[in-house]
Amino acid sequence: MIAVMLPGLGVPPHVQGKITNGRTNKEIAADLVLAEGTVKNHVSALLRKVGVRDRTALALLLSRLGL
Repeated sequence: MIAVMLPGLGVPPHVQGKITNGRTNKEIAADLVLAEGTVKNHVSALLRKVGVRDRTALALLLSRLGL
């Protein structure tokens, strides 16, 4: 899967792709050698900026957008 950054969201595409694949913050952090808090901040920013309430809705939206 090739992830494309959503314009203006400032969240790396590789984080977006892992959210779409259902990975947890801890798993994403381990995969990308990031602090879990950094991943949590990215996820929170995406939730806020796209206006969805939870991670499942975010993953569905990203999936529908082909990310």
